[in-house]
Amino acid sequence: MKRHMQTKHKSEYEAAIANIQEDEAAEKKIKFAITLGKNEVKDACIDLVTLEKLPLAIFDSECFKTLTSQIFSALDMPAVSSRNIMGMVEEKFNDIKNSIMASLKDKMLSLKMDTATRCNRGILCVNVQYIHDTGIAIRTLGLIELNMSHTSRNICSEIESLLSQFAIQKQQIYTITTDNGRNMVKAVELLNDTETADIDEDDEDEEELMLNTSIGSITSVRCAAHTLQLAVKDFLEDLEAADFICKARKLVKLLRTPTYRHLITEAALPQPVVDVATRWSSTYNMLSKLLGFETFCERHCKHSMKLTPTEWLDLKQLVEALEPAYLATLQFQSSQLFMSDFYKLWMELKLTPFLDPRLRRILLQHPENVMRAKTEIKQLLRQLWQLKEKIDTDEACSTSNLTETNLLSQNSQSCSLLTELLSSIEVDAEEEADDDGQQEILKGYAEIDSYSPKPISLDADIMQYWSEKQFQYPNLYQLAKVVLAVPATQALSKMGQWTSARPSKRNPYQEYSA
Repeated sequence: MKRHMQTKHKSEYEAAIANIQEDEAAEKKIKFAITLGKNEVKDACIDLVTLEKLPLAIFDSECFKTLTSQIFSALDMPAVSSRNIMGMVEEKFNDIKNSIMASLKDKMLSLKMDTATRCNRGILCVNVQYIHDTGIAIRTLGLIELNMSHTSRNICSEIESLLSQFAIQKQQIYTITTDNGRNMVKAVELLNDTETADIDEDDEDEEELMLNTSIGSITSVRCAAHTLQLAVKDFLEDLEAADFICKARKLVKLLRTPTYRHLITEAALPQPVVDVATRWSSTYNMLSKLLGFETFCERHCKHSMKLTPTEWLDLKQLVEALEPAYLATLQFQSSQLFMSDFYKLWMELKLTPFLDPRLRRILLQHPENVMRAKTEIKQLLRQLWQLKEKIDTDEACSTSNLTETNLLSQNSQSCSLLTELLSSIEVDAEEEADDDGQQEILKGYAEIDSYSPKPISLDADIMQYWSEKQFQYPNLYQLAKVVLAVPATQALSKMGQWTSARPSKRNPYQEYSA
């Protein structure tokens, strides 16, 4: 019938087809109401550039105009195009930046930073971490492209510039968590050196005092995850398992060939994975998955490629040995990892167990550690008061227990702990009583000295505990929010997104605008 109509009644056929198409087109156009605001539309367009990483040319495409023209018209707003989208991104960036600045004002903060190189582009990522309500808050301060060599001075210069942009004073920085790279550790040292260099050169006594105390200084914390990686790497090197792992890797590569891939699918086994030789965690994944192929290999693999029963046993033992470290690495990547939760791998830090009743019993086994922890906590309390109550640094230093800080100095090793403790509490009470600010500090000192909590369950939520105790111990609550927020690892919130994304030459801003 169709062929007959096309050949014998062509004009009638074409007219009928045209009518049908018009009817179909008319049916597809349906009016409907939606609830949408201008800011929602702008934010969605910004997300297309920053989160979805689409090229700017998408806003000039006909399909985008068809989808959005009526929306822009109904909202009485200018159409979004490649020419104005970056202005919207910049406006959104400034809003987020101002919000971050407001949340960081007059707070003690901890930073964590890392560098990465991809496609010949070096990036420095800096996060700030602090306690908000009862959880850890992480904010990305910047993803900075390093156009110069990754020396400690260049990194230090970039950090100083970034802190200036967010109006963060160096006195606000409690710790900086980095990997074990010499340039990163040295960059933190340079930040401390710059701190002392800013002091008036005419006041030599003041400069000497600052050099001998930890007030205003920044503590360098080594990334726990990176340290664990180095420890496992040394373990594998000492084990001399390179030849054995190499043989296992060759077997995995054989199993991934088309010859065996079909057999593996029929056997309902997962496909084996090849590791990245420089990453032990991927090696662990490869070996642990290979254990499930022991029977399959005995049946199907060539004799020259098989592992011996002894080697299969060694493989199982190696996987069992690496499993705790692998699970710990996964836990270290949690954004809600409190320093005290990982204390058994960080025994050097004595501040955390003092403020964590779950672990404080460990600290109490050594009274000298308790006294040292109290000293450091009191120093941190003075630093907090300097930020929040604007106490003059000279006055705070002169009226505080100055020799208390000798517990942290290099000369303290030559003095007895008892002498240092007695010296640390020698203060002029009448002089301090004249200053309301110092009275508050003395109350804080008394709070620290009298704090002796009962142990709580190891499974308890530590920040929920302090939230309940904030009125009983107001000063210790503020100190706990600083100390417990110290990043145990340098796991960064934006670096992973940048390294996993394929850079687009058409949208050079996509890595930085998210």
